[in-house]
Amino acid sequence: MPRIYKNKISTNKLVEYKDSRIIDIIDDIANDKLVLPSLQRKFVWKDSQITDLFDSIMQSYPIGTFMFWKIGNSNDDKRIKNRMKFYRFISEYKKNNLGGGKEVQNREKMECVVDGQQRLTSMLIGLEGNYEKHTVDCKMYINLSFLNVPKSYEEESSMEMKEDRRKFEFSFKTANQIEKIVENYSLRSELWFPVDQVLNRDVRVRKNLVKNENEIKKNEHNILKKRQKFLDNSKIYLEKTYTKLSQKEWNQCQKILIQLWNKIYIDKIVSYFPLSKMLLPDIIEIFIRVNNSGTNLTRTEMLMSVVSSIWRDGRDKIDDLLQDINKKGYEFDTDFIMRASLVILDVQVLVNTKNVLDIATRLPKKWETISSSVKAAVDATASMGFSKSILRSKNAIIPLAYYYSKIKDKSYDAKDEQQMKLYMHCVLILGFYGNHGDTALADIRSAMTINQPNKDSIENELRSVHKKGFNFIDIASQYEKQVTEGKIAKTLIINTTAQINELLETSYGSKSFIILACMNKDLIIKYDKEKDIKIHQDHLYPKSAEKKYLEVLKNNPSLEVHMEDFDKYEQGDGELYRMINSLPNIHLFEAFKNREKQNKEPQEFFNILDQDTLDDHKSKNQIPRDIELSFENFNTVIEKREELMRAKLKRMFNIRD
Repeated sequence: MPRIYKNKISTNKLVEYKDSRIIDIIDDIANDKLVLPSLQRKFVWKDSQITDLFDSIMQSYPIGTFMFWKIGNSNDDKRIKNRMKFYRFISEYKKNNLGGGKEVQNREKMECVVDGQQRLTSMLIGLEGNYEKHTVDCKMYINLSFLNVPKSYEEESSMEMKEDRRKFEFSFKTANQIEKIVENYSLRSELWFPVDQVLNRDVRVRKNLVKNENEIKKNEHNILKKRQKFLDNSKIYLEKTYTKLSQKEWNQCQKILIQLWNKIYIDKIVSYFPLSKMLLPDIIEIFIRVNNSGTNLTRTEMLMSVVSSIWRDGRDKIDDLLQDINKKGYEFDTDFIMRASLVILDVQVLVNTKNVLDIATRLPKKWETISSSVKAAVDATASMGFSKSILRSKNAIIPLAYYYSKIKDKSYDAKDEQQMKLYMHCVLILGFYGNHGDTALADIRSAMTINQPNKDSIENELRSVHKKGFNFIDIASQYEKQVTEGKIAKTLIINTTAQINELLETSYGSKSFIILACMNKDLIIKYDKEKDIKIHQDHLYPKSAEKKYLEVLKNNPSLEVHMEDFDKYEQGDGELYRMINSLPNIHLFEAFKNREKQNKEPQEFFNILDQDTLDDHKSKNQIPRDIELSFENFNTVIEKREELMRAKLKRMFNIRD
């Protein structure tokens, strides 16, 4: 019995779900009959989600319904075509590809995917495309030797076992990975078959032959010939690539290959709901609703989708801006641009379904200001040495963009730079934008401006002090004043010796890295430019040298005070552990050299380096140059380095005793 639903939005007619084969969907995409409206976000699925989808298809699990929007030649449809752009699906996934597929020129009739883009794109990538992993293109394969034996009830009930419900193993692999598997096929554990072989022209079954059950029975002979051709081709491929298969092996392969072929050419897996005679606001509302299941739309993705649907060139303009600012080595995305736009527009930073259409309508009108201000802020950030690895929170740049949006002269002088650096150091090290970043941005904006009536139509005005230049000291002062009783305020500024001492107590982790990165920006920039070299933070005196520390403690009376802490040290506690795991014993180092160092005494390892390299490393990492880095000198080295780092941090934050 067909499923019938009432489309209450645009018509009183009853609309039925329609079912389609995967191959018909693939062909419609290839012929630009099925396209993506510009309101769709970019493809976001991980490779594991794609392989899980194919496993579900093979097991005949439901993969959800789809929603297609039919656009014809009515006057309303023509207006929509003039207002929006339409794009092809991508079949080649690249992580840093900002846009989607190529633009499709207006056709008389087309169907647009409102719900199901991620799943359909996944099918296309898996069946005929590539997925980039670690900068290398991978194709999807299915393991014809995979056999997942059902677990017993006792095993399934075990809390310690992570259950694997896959019955079919799909995986994206590089050509090199397949070559290595082929070389070792004598193990008979992996027999990977390229999924795209199922789309070969000579194994396809035409749509009219499988239109319904009667047609399938009528054309059964021709259909089976096509399937047998696929099996014959597959066997030739397998035996040419691997080795001659035993009958038992081939029987196992046949079962899986038949299942794969059936799912592409026989079963009607894609069940979709057709929408027609729809107005754009209705489509926007439906899109937001249906896309908040699965991989949810974020608030900024929602805004981007609406902007793209009502601003014909919006997607291209935003992509152009991203490509421009990312030339400086950053990885900004549409989320950053949308959030910056919300701040610059002086609207609520927390966009919602009620205000999204109004905000999206205003954004194109102020795009030139938004674009030029973001560029100026990114230029200033790059000039000050805050490269990609240091810029852990992209939100940190947005108040700078807001400042530039309010002034005519986008340049900055030495005083501006000093205040901007102070601001960046504070918010990055304190993690000011870490949680509730939208609220933090709204608070900073409020601290920069004169209070205005709470109306979105009125743009805020910078406080007069900022008209003379960016002034972080004033921002911090106003931020503290606006904190109302009962509101928990984040710390915004580092301006006391006590705070510096607290930073020096920082344990090894993400915060210690950002402190060291801000202290050593030149070093970080060097490594950010070298794609093949990664920077690590490392213990100067290794944590893993317990026996050497114990020997030193026993033989060195001056360190006797720490002797009682050695038992605590092994439990991650005590004064000795604190000294070894705090900032004065952590430095930045190239990853491969870090692995070589392991638990060696620092002096022993550094003796390998030439003197110039060693002196440069010590200088950039505030390591004392006139003391031998032996275990015996541990206490002296750490105390001296703490003094050097304290002095450097005080200069960074302009703190005087």
